[in-house]
Amino acid sequence: MIEQILHPLFALLASVTRQDLARQVAYLKEENSILRSKSPKVVTVAVSDRKRLLKFGRKLRAQLK
Repeated sequence: MIEQILHPLFALLASVTRQDLARQVAYLKEENSILRSKSPKVVTVAVSDRKRLLKFGRKLRAQLK
């Protein structure tokens, strides 16, 4: 009985969280696009910054393309 009530509730909460995350990602993509349009064509990235990006990028792999 409780499972019948809790399962849809948890599904709803997970859905809201995914929607919120999707909105945040869309915002960050747009922000990134604006900042790239205002920056010089070639941006020098320090090795430490590149390592930070790689650390997070490895978890996304194909999704970054």
